[in-house]
Amino acid sequence: FLREPPAKFLWSGFDPHAYLAKVAADDDSWEELPEPSGSQEMVLLVGPPASGKSRLAKTKLKGYTWVNRDTYKTQAKCQKVAEEALNKGKSVVIDNTSPAAKTRAEYIAIAKKHKVPVRCWEQIIDRALAKHLNF
Repeated sequence: FLREPPAKFLWSGFDPHAYLAKVAADDDSWEELPEPSGSQEMVLLVGPPASGKSRLAKTKLKGYTWVNRDTYKTQAKCQKVAEEALNKGKSVVIDNTSPAAKTRAEYIAIAKKHKVPVRCWEQIIDRALAKHLNF
């Protein structure tokens, strides 16, 4: 093109094959994930985008009211949905990145108002992997 010589292309950045080679085949970390408690509660998921929060919410916490900012668009709407679910006696899982303590405190206050325990689960993931999964 335009008489330019072909450019060499080199893969760079995150290598998923190398990452998977490092991960133990018998990794049992999935077993450590929170299970439903059996009584009404709020589970607050924290972690970067593409860290597995939604997968956890949908597979391990089935039956919980799923509150996700991607779905409800605003923090106020998410809090309203959480509050309504707690009013109905349902458990709630907050599936947002929730990086700020202030944001988490607002959900904790809602749970306290309803005298419902809160569990916080932080999804710890290699940033390069999260970036790879999110793009």
